[in-house]
Amino acid sequence: MESSDDVPLPFWSALNRSRGDHTHAGRWGLYYAVEPDDPASEAARAIERFVFTHSLGYSDTMVEEEYGLYEEISVWILLINRASDEPVGSLRALVAPNEKLKIDADLHRLWGCSLSTALQLHGLNPLANVVECATISVLPEWRTADRRWPVKALCAAFNHLGLDLGAEYFVQLQDVTGPRLLRAMLGLTFDVLADLPPVDFLGPVQPTITDPRTHGQTMTSTDEDFRRLFIDRDGRTARGGTSLPFIDLSATPRLRHLSPPSRPAT
Repeated sequence: MESSDDVPLPFWSALNRSRGDHTHAGRWGLYYAVEPDDPASEAARAIERFVFTHSLGYSDTMVEEEYGLYEEISVWILLINRASDEPVGSLRALVAPNEKLKIDADLHRLWGCSLSTALQLHGLNPLANVVECATISVLPEWRTADRRWPVKALCAAFNHLGLDLGAEYFVQLQDVTGPRLLRAMLGLTFDVLADLPPVDFLGPVQPTITDPRTHGQTMTSTDEDFRRLFIDRDGRTARGGTSLPFIDLSATPRLRHLSPPSRPAT
């Protein structure tokens, strides 16, 4: 298994000064990072780059070409393991008007249609409020730790971030096995957007969509800690003392500007 000992991560205690830090005591800590130069953003970006170059076959140039254009609309979620004092996973959410999301560019490039068209073909409002999960990255040695808690905690944090921002749907470009794995591991259903066929992009991929407002009714996960964190946001009792942060939208005008215009954040 590849080692991540050489990942250039900032000393995690610097994150105590990070805007959006609302974590409490416990083994696992979650941080939201809104600004590109936030220490938590730097750590999250380093984890993403390591995973993509060491596990997914990307070069540094490919990572930059694929995601560099979206730094200004990225909101990072960073997971810390306090027992080892290190960041171990990150999730890049994209928050912007639909036509500026990466998946809109991917749909144009790979399927020849826009996100609004794909939403309409799916039977949805083409102007629906959408938040994109662009990447989720966990360092190799932590992927199966604590019954895959790093992945689960990041997904729970993304769910609440999207709901906080008034998202009606989450979208994601996934490997064709992604929906099956998400159902098996998280108990969540992701549909193929507009039934678009798989295309090859470093392997077969498809655009997927899910409605976070229904997750409480459709989730089938037997992991009660994950269910509690995902649905109730109860960080006091979820595994390892994990707690979910809130973003104070009134204190983050950049994020307020990025949130979908048809449902302004308050």
